[in-house]
This record gives sequence, structure tokens and C-alpha cells, in this order.
Amino acid sequence: MNWRFAFALLILPLAACATTSPFGGSSAMPESATEPVAEAVEPVVQDAAVVIDPEPLPDMTGARSLFHAIHIASYRGEDTARSGWQTLSAMFPEALNGLAPRVEGVDIPGQGFFLRLKAGPFYSASEADAACAPFRAAGVWCVPVDFTGETLAMTGE
Repeated sequence: MNWRFAFALLILPLAACATTSPFGGSSAMPESATEPVAEAVEPVVQDAAVVIDPEPLPDMTGARSLFHAIHIASYRGEDTARSGWQTLSAMFPEALNGLAPRVEGVDIPGQGFFLRLKAGPFYSASEADAACAPFRAAGVWCVPVDFTGETLAMTGE
């Protein structure tokens, strides 16, 4: 095949298609394949220092979760909380399916230390309240709370 013919097959259709820009004005494509193309211009880089001085992140220790949960039981230790989660998951498989168990430690004056067993997350308090319905119907205590706490490891780690 003649190289000039091949060149014309590749370049001329592009030149014919790209003479106007859909954004107005003409494109960078020359009017014909024989028209010289402007030389590339090197960008001028001036001495500029980019200084990023971010604000220090706030201390989030003790911050409450913005998500909601249901508080379904309280236990004295992590092993009993883990066992309680398994029992409640067997009793209410549809209600707890897909929810993550969390525990939050709380020291109640006169009673001692407890781990609150929570399930969530929910995006709103009303959604969490609605999730309590099957528990309440069965006489099991349930109340909407925030999703603050630590993930309950199911392996005993």
C-alpha cells in the first residue's frame, strides 16, 4: 500500500470531523493535513512553594457516634456479651440479620461495670425504634441509642 494513501486515510477523516468544537470556536485540528501544526509550548513554572499547614485534627476520644443502634442487653463481661449476642441472634434472626454487634462499657454507680450490647447501625432514631418492635413484642427490653462502642469480636480475641 502506498504510504501517502495510508496517511490520507488516517488523517483526512480526522481533520474533516474536528474543524469545529462542540463548545464553540474551532478545534486545535488544522484545516488540512498539509497545514503546519503549532509547536508545543513549554509551560512556564515560576518559583512557588505550596505550603499545606492543616489544622490539627480534634481529639475524638469519647465522641458519640452519629449513627443509631438498639440496646438489647447488658452484660458483665465480653464473653457473656458474645454468648448473649449468639442467643439473641438465634431468637431474632430476621431482626438482627445484617446488623453489627457493639459493646459500650458503662460504670453504673452502686451496680458496677456493664457492657451494653448494641446492634446497628441505623441512620435515624426512628429507624432504630422501629427495629425494637419484634423485641418489645416478645417482652425483651430494647431501646434506641447511639452506635458508640467497640465492635464485639465473635472469636474471643
